Amino acid sequence: MNRRQSAQSSPRVSGSTHPSASKSGVVFLKFVLVGGIGFGIDYGVLRLLVTEWGWHWALARIPSFSLAVCVTWILNRTLTFGSSNRWTGESIRYLVTQSIGSAINLVVFSGIVIAFGAGTLLVPLAVGAAAGLVSNFLMSKYVVFRERPRM
Repeated sequence: MNRRQSAQSSPRVSGSTHPSASKSGVVFLKFVLVGGIGFGIDYGVLRLLVTEWGWHWALARIPSFSLAVCVTWILNRTLTFGSSNRWTGESIRYLVTQSIGSAINLVVFSGIVIAFGAGTLLVPLAVGAAAGLVSNFLMSKYVVFRERPRM
């Protein structure tokens, strides 16, 4: 095999090959996948409460968001960040930081629903979730799941 064939047959990875950059990419991908599960829960509960039980969309966001936050905390704790922090403080930090991200999410979601109506809840929910994604990830990585010394 000559050099040209060897270069063509070996896979090239674009971007940084630094191990921490690769690990950060995997962590972010896991975070996005867990967020997708949370999004499905949020949307499913929201849709059920609004369309089947007649709840107002704003009131229905309380249980839909709450359940999604509980599930994503457990999944992010175990699968994404592999946290070994004490769960009590961590769960409180997660709730606080997710509430900040949720505020971003809810402002965008509500703005779209108010401007265009509540005909479809999927689009405003998705746009709101995307708006909160970056802040939620950064706060999760650097505030919630950061390893803390044991005392």
